Amino acid sequence: GDIVQEWDLRESLNRRRRVWSSNARDWFHANGLAYDEAKDAIIVSGRVQGTVKLTRDNQVIWILAPHYNWGTAGDGTDLNSKLLQPLDSNSQPITDPAVLDGFIDHSEFSWAWYQHAPKLTPHGTLLVFDNGDNRHYQGQPVFSRAVEYLIDDDAMTVQQLWEYGRERGSTTYSAIVSDVDYHPEEDNVVFMPGANWEDGPNGKTIEVDYQTKDVVYEASIPNPEARYGITFHRIERLPIYPNNQ
Repeated sequence: GDIVQEWDLRESLNRRRRVWSSNARDWFHANGLAYDEAKDAIIVSGRVQGTVKLTRDNQVIWILAPHYNWGTAGDGTDLNSKLLQPLDSNSQPITDPAVLDGFIDHSEFSWAWYQHAPKLTPHGTLLVFDNGDNRHYQGQPVFSRAVEYLIDDDAMTVQQLWEYGRERGSTTYSAIVSDVDYHPEEDNVVFMPGANWEDGPNGKTIEVDYQTKDVVYEASIPNPEARYGITFHRIERLPIYPNNQ
C-alpha cells in the first residue's frame, strides 16, 4: 500500500535532547502508538523521551514526561509550553520543581519512565506500562507498573488515577518491552512485564481487578534462551473458542 501520512519527529521534537539517552541515532525509540479518533491525533511513546500527543499535521499537543531540559523543537516551537502540569487528587497543581523534573515522586503522582504500550481506555483516560528504567535518573526504586492518567488537552493538565505494580517491586520489574491492556467487560487490567529477571529470564502476565487490585490470574513464562532477557514484547488475551462455538 501507499504511505498516506508521516510525522517527522525531528521537526516536532528536539532530537538533541539527551536526558534519558546519549544515543544520537536512537534519540526517540518509538515503541507504541494510540489513535485518538475524537481529536484525529496520535499518542506516541518514545522510550527515551516520553509520551507525546501530535496533531495530524505534526504539531505537539502535549508532552507527558518529566519537565527537565526539553528545549526547542526542530520547527522552533518552545517545547516547555507543551509540558503537562501534574495535579494531585484534589485537582491542585503540583509545583515542587524536583517532582516536575522527575528527581522525586509526589505522594499522589509519578511520571512514567522508559514507558511502553500507550492505550486509550473507554473512560477517556490513558493507560501506560511504566517500565521504570532509570527512574529518578538513578534507577531507584526498582519497580514497573501499569499507570492510568487523566489528561485534559485544553487545560494542559495530567492527574494520576490508578496504578499497579509498585508494591511488587523487582518481582514484576521489566526495564524493556512489556504491555498493558484494559478489558472493560470485566473491568480488569492486564499487566505484562516481558523481560523480568527474578528467578531467571521470564515474562509475566498478571490480570488484576481494577477496583480491588486483587489478582484474577497470573502466569510466569520462563525463557532460559531469552535474547537480551526478552520473553515477549506484547501479549494479547484471546478467547479460547471462536464466538460462533
